[in-house]
Amino acid sequence: MIKINLLPEELKGHESSFTNMKMNFNLRGRSVRNIAIAAVVVLAVAHASLFFYRRKKRGRRIGRCRQKYKGLLPGKRECDALKAEVSVTNKKARAIEGLMADRFSWAKKLNDLSDSLAPGIWLTAVTYEERLSEAFGPVGQGGRQKRRGKGRRA
Repeated sequence: MIKINLLPEELKGHESSFTNMKMNFNLRGRSVRNIAIAAVVVLAVAHASLFFYRRKKRGRRIGRCRQKYKGLLPGKRECDALKAEVSVTNKKARAIEGLMADRFSWAKKLNDLSDSLAPGIWLTAVTYEERLSEAFGPVGQGGRQKRRGKGRRA
């Protein structure tokens, strides 16, 4: 290889320190390969010990959490029972609200009935029979006939 240096003579004296450096590492008779293997082994042991340390620490933390959960379990059961009771109560309230919305107003019906009657006519009794099938006679015999029986008076 031909080396051409066009620098003036006063600047040629300084050569780079990297050009003189040789790649021969020999530290007191030990080769770099042996030192690298030892470093890898030390790092692997350190990694394994840290892994088992963290695993043991995590196991203790899980144990504490399980003890806390066992302590909270009676309160959780009570809370679940209360939630179930609240849902049953809400279901009953919705059913009552539905009945109240569809409620038959007797006062309104009786007021409409009295308004439709001629003045001076008074109702002295109003009866209501619960069983409609027993309230009327046989249908096929000349039409519906009202059966006389005991009914409720309002």
